[in-house]
Amino acid sequence: MLRLEIHSQPTRIGHRVSFPKIELRVPRVDFQVSTQHANFELQIEGPNFALDASAAYAEIGLRDVHRLAKDFAQRASEAAVAGIDRVVRDGERLAAIEERVDPRQLIAELAVSAAWPDDNKMTNVGLVPTSRISVDVSGHVSAEVGWPDVSVNLGRRQVGIDVTRGRIESYIRQKAKVDIEAVGDRFSVLG
Repeated sequence: MLRLEIHSQPTRIGHRVSFPKIELRVPRVDFQVSTQHANFELQIEGPNFALDASAAYAEIGLRDVHRLAKDFAQRASEAAVAGIDRVVRDGERLAAIEERVDPRQLIAELAVSAAWPDDNKMTNVGLVPTSRISVDVSGHVSAEVGWPDVSVNLGRRQVGIDVTRGRIESYIRQKAKVDIEAVGDRFSVLG
């Protein structure tokens, strides 16, 4: 009897895959760092000392230069008047020498009074000033600080990107086919 054998072969599909590629180009970034150093300024106005002893000097009879000059001028004029007065007195005494009995004694008295004019001067050693010397001290210190500063400047650069697209190629690796074959040695239309 005659039989039909059917052999079929399916279609096979192949794929070629190219993966996408991404290349990044990152250039080196230039940057600048600038620093400003700290500043420190110190200003010192040296100490000034002012000593005022005028109150203590005034207590013991000493005064400033102008007052002393006025006092010395007044004393000088008084001493000049007293000296002129003494010379006039001595001259009048010598003019009246004939009234005296002993002229030698009169000349000796005049010589003694001229040699030791006034021995009645008093010196007070107990005078000590009771007020203190005034002391004024002044000075000034000022400091200025300039704080340090750091600044960073970054240069801008563009990043380069190269993209290669990926793709899939499909192809027929094996074609489909159907083989029909009659097998057997007899052929009958009826069966």
